[in-house]
Amino acid sequence: MSTSTKSAPFSPGVAGIANQGCDPITRPFALTEGGPLFAIEKRVGLIKAHAPTAKRRAVVAALVTWLPLLGLSMLQGRAFGHSVAISFFRDLSVHARFLLAVPLLLLAESLLGPRLADAASHFVHSRVVIEKDFPKFDEIVERGLRARDSALVEIVIAVLAFGLSILAFRQTAVNVDSWYAARTDNGNSLTWAGWWLRVFCIPLFQFLAFRWLWRLFLWFQFLSRVRRLDLQLYRRMPTARPDWDLWVKRNASTACFFLPFRQRALE
Repeated sequence: MSTSTKSAPFSPGVAGIANQGCDPITRPFALTEGGPLFAIEKRVGLIKAHAPTAKRRAVVAALVTWLPLLGLSMLQGRAFGHSVAISFFRDLSVHARFLLAVPLLLLAESLLGPRLADAASHFVHSRVVIEKDFPKFDEIVERGLRARDSALVEIVIAVLAFGLSILAFRQTAVNVDSWYAARTDNGNSLTWAGWWLRVFCIPLFQFLAFRWLWRLFLWFQFLSRVRRLDLQLYRRMPTARPDWDLWVKRNASTACFFLPFRQRALE
């Protein structure tokens, strides 16, 4: 940690979210910008530095999930009409998952990711975390980012998502013809669209959902660790009702992330 009063240029692996000087520097606690899948997306150009890519990724997600399902269903005459009991266009769940839920899970990264990072850096900039605890705070951030980048965690999430997809198909078998499964004398037989749904679309949807649960766990773990520091809550976070309401209005974008600490201030 530098003792200079001037902020040094950010250098990953050298400077943390704060230094020992009077002017803290910021290393974002960016929970949505790491992990093996994030690295792959950067390599193929879906994520570019200093360029808005959330909409592009959301569109690509819809193109590789919903669009192939539509095409494969049309090839087998199961997209619309009454040739099967449940045609592709009549199945609202598939449209909700892959035209709404999956794009929203990706768009949320550009909305919530920066806000979580701002909330984390606010601990330092507002001096809720005092100067003597800067090294400890840096270590808390580093531990969270290492967990975010864990390849093992994403592999476990991917295996879990794929396994649950197979299990879901076995447990939710339908007794009528549908766009994803044909009813035969020997049971259900997956259509072309059904295979794509089973081996790619559903696992992708569940992977994105489970990854968000992991990120939220890391955020609350971060808050739990920061809570153990010598926080200056009385000075920086008012506890009286009128003062508290005013503070929330002035810090509306990040106030919700600090609510767990108000209880400690009242103890």
